Amino acid sequence: MQLALTHTKAAGLFRIHVDDDVLADLSRRLHRTRWTSLAPGDTWVLGASRPYLERLLSYWANGYSWRRQEAQLNQLPQFTADIDGARLHFVHQPANSPQARALLLHGWPDSFHRFHKVIPRLARSFHVVVPSLPGFGFTGRIARPSREQPNTAMPRGGHFAALEEPELLAGDLRAFFRPLRSS
Repeated sequence: MQLALTHTKAAGLFRIHVDDDVLADLSRRLHRTRWTSLAPGDTWVLGASRPYLERLLSYWANGYSWRRQEAQLNQLPQFTADIDGARLHFVHQPANSPQARALLLHGWPDSFHRFHKVIPRLARSFHVVVPSLPGFGFTGRIARPSREQPNTAMPRGGHFAALEEPELLAGDLRAFFRPLRSS
């Protein structure tokens, strides 16, 4: 696999931290929700069930702990790197063996969180790298179009050195694990 060299600044450690004022604003907005009238029968045929949404909102407003989730996500080694003027967020979990091959994962259209439970297990055999794709998670949007072909521009060296010859590129882990389950 040929990876294009880009203009890259060194990767730096990254920790998730949402400011208290942002969380307080979210809480205020959740508590100010204005509900529409119930639909006849209140089934999912005409959209989301209002009682379901009320229970979900109550959980988010009163039961969910962002700080607990933030601490759990911060257990993964996270970094950011500036690549051609855009910030790329990624998880890099080194393998137990320095000779291990790289495994590049991504979830579309979501974030590294999709893989948070399997990253430690996969790191037994692979150097696992999971970027947050542009515009998702903690990766910024792309500031300008690239001259490179889409999805080919990757930096070299440092955290990305193992990606020069990746073992596997996976966006859909079901396709990867399906053959393992059938054997």
